[in-house]
This record gives sequence, structure tokens and C-alpha cells, in this order.
Amino acid sequence: MDIVNGVPQISTLDVDKMWKEKKNESCCLEYALFAKLERKYLKYIINNAEDIAKEVLNKKHFYDCKYHNNERIYYIVDAVNKFNVANLKELLEEDCSIITFLQKAYAIRKRNLKRSSG
Repeated sequence: MDIVNGVPQISTLDVDKMWKEKKNESCCLEYALFAKLERKYLKYIINNAEDIAKEVLNKKHFYDCKYHNNERIYYIVDAVNKFNVANLKELLEEDCSIITFLQKAYAIRKRNLKRSSG
């Protein structure tokens, strides 16, 4: 994730890199799922991150500080860029609110980190 003037910037999806790194998973499927998530949740989250940071104060997986919540929101969105097909499908299983989406994405991110480290 790039940082410009102290604000995390969401990078674009690198389809060429995805194509080279994936073995049995379809790059097109991953791109289609990500595009669906982007339309449904991510664009709204990115455009309204500061307002959402206020809404999630003291909620599950978030802090009591708007600044730290804003950072966490950007890290969650960045993590979604790196999710595999199974994770993207899990996020799209059911319609949910923006806050619930962020909580689910954060839980998946933590689960993936545990699996990769241990």
C-alpha cells in the first residue's frame, strides 16, 4: 500500500501479477469477484472512510479512536485486494452492511495471517 501525505492509498489490481502467481485459480474469476465487491462495498468505503471511522468507534475489531479506525479501514480494503477466490466468495455469500463487511473482511485477514504463520 502506498502512502501519500500520511494517507494510505489503495493501489489498483495488478491482473498481470495475479495471472503469473495463480496456479489453479482462475484470474478472470478472481477479477470478477473483486469487481463485484468493489462496486458493492469498496468504492463506498474508500469514498466515505472518515465517516465510517466514526461509525465503528468501539465496535468489534475497531478502536475508540477515529484516526486508528480510519487506518484500519484502509488496511482492510488493501487486504481484500490480496484475498483468494475462496475468501472473495465468502465475503459475497450474503448481503451485509458496510460495518459487517469490514468486520468479516478483518476476520478473514486475521485467519489468513494465522494460517500463513503457523
